[in-house]
Amino acid sequence: MLVGVGRVGGVGRSAGKVGAAAKTYADFVAHITGLATEGSVTWGVNMPTTVIGGYRTTAATAAGTMTGSTWQNVYKGDAAAPCRMVQHGLPDEATFLAQVAAGRQIFYRISSGTAPASYAGVFRNGYSSSSSTTIFATRRVDELLYWDGARAQRMQPFLGLGPTPYDW
Repeated sequence: MLVGVGRVGGVGRSAGKVGAAAKTYADFVAHITGLATEGSVTWGVNMPTTVIGGYRTTAATAAGTMTGSTWQNVYKGDAAAPCRMVQHGLPDEATFLAQVAAGRQIFYRISSGTAPASYAGVFRNGYSSSSSTTIFATRRVDELLYWDGARAQRMQPFLGLGPTPYDW
C-alpha cells in the first residue's frame, strides 16, 4: 500500500506553490532590468524626464528639484530629477532613506499626463516641490517598484496607492 505519494490532504502538490523558492533582490533587479524600456538612468540634477516608458535607476542621495509632484499629481517633464520623482512616489521618507542607504535599484514607469492649469508644489517625504504656471511635457508616474529588504513592493503614485506586494 502506497501512502501519501505526491498528495497532500487529497490535493496534488502541483496545485500550489509548495516548495517554491523565495525571490531574492537579485531576482528583482533582473526582472526590472527587463521592464526598463528606456534603459537605466542615474540620479541627475534636473535631467529631462520627458520620455515615456520604463526606467531603472539606483537610489542615491537626493539632488535636484521637481516642479509638480508624482504623488496624486503630474509633474513638469523638463524640470524633474529622478530622485525627487522617486522620493515623492515612495510611501514615506523612511522608505526613501532606506533605499538610498542600501543603494537599491528602483523601477518607475512614466506616461503622459493631462496638462493642468498649473503645477502644484507639494511637500512629501521630506521634499517640497516647486509650483509653476508654465506648462511643458506634463508627465505622471503610474508605477514604481522597489525592494523593501524582504520582497518587492509596488506603488501607484499617480493614483495614491500602495505599497502592495509585487509578484512576477
